[in-house]
Amino acid sequence: MKLVLSIGLALTFVVTSSAQHRTNRINSPSFRMPRLRQELLKRVSEDQRIRNELIKKGIDHPDQALLDQMNRIDAVNTARIKVIIKQYGWPGPKLIGRDGTDAFFLLAQHGDPAFQKKVLPLVQKAYQRGILTGQSYALFSDRVLVGSGKLQIYGTSARPIDQWNGREPVFDPIEDEANVDKRRAKVGLMPLSEYREFMKQLYFPEATPKPFPVGDYQYTGYDKNGRKAVEGQLSITSVESRRIGSEEQPLLKGHWQLSKVGSQETIGPQVAQS
Repeated sequence: MKLVLSIGLALTFVVTSSAQHRTNRINSPSFRMPRLRQELLKRVSEDQRIRNELIKKGIDHPDQALLDQMNRIDAVNTARIKVIIKQYGWPGPKLIGRDGTDAFFLLAQHGDPAFQKKVLPLVQKAYQRGILTGQSYALFSDRVLVGSGKLQIYGTSARPIDQWNGREPVFDPIEDEANVDKRRAKVGLMPLSEYREFMKQLYFPEATPKPFPVGDYQYTGYDKNGRKAVEGQLSITSVESRRIGSEEQPLLKGHWQLSKVGSQETIGPQVAQS
C-alpha cells in the first residue's frame, strides 16, 4: 500500500480501522454491560483530555489549576472504580468488552496509592486469567512497589518531571537493573533505553527528533503506556514538507505493512529501528 501520510496519521488509520471492525461486532454485544463500557470510555476520554492539556501547556512547569482539576477527576473516577469492583470484582471483556477492560485499568492506574495497593491482588489474578496483559500488570505492580518504598521490578516508574535531569527521565530504583530488559521482554515491554526516549518524546514533543530518513525500517508503535500496539515493515522513499495551518509538517512517502498488536487504541510517540 502506498503511504502519502505522516507516520502518526498512518498509524491512526491502522488502529481506527481495527477499532471500527470491533465496533461493528459491538453493535451486537458479546458482553453483558454495554452501558458500563460506554461510561468507562467516556471517563477515560476526560482522563486523557486533562493530561494532554497539561503536556501541551508544558509539563515541566505544570499549571496548578489543571493539576487540581486532574486530581479531582482522578478522585471521582477512583470512587466509581471502587463501586464497580464491589459489584463485579475486576471486570473483564465478557462484562464490558476489551476496550472497556483497558479503560477500567487505565482509570485504576490513576487511583491513589492506598487503593492501588489494596487491589493489586485482583490485578495479579486478572493477569493470570488473561484479562490483563503482562504490560498492564508490570505497570501496576511497579507503581504499587514504588509507592510502598520498594524497588520496582520492570522499570516502568519514573520520578516526577521536576526531578528529571533537565529533560532526561530519572527512574525510580530498579531491582537487579542489569537484567531488567529480560524481565521487560517477558511481559512485552520495550527495552528500558527505548522507553527512556519514548518518555522524552511523550512529555516534550517539541524536542522530538526530526523524522527518520529515507530507508527501510522494522517499525514498532507503542501506546501512551509504552505497550506495543502495532508492528511491521516500513519503507520510506522520500520526506517532504507540507504546511498545515501555521506549521510545517513532514510528509512521508513510501510503503508500509503494519499489523495491530493487542487492544490499544491510542497511539503515542513512535520508535523505529533501522
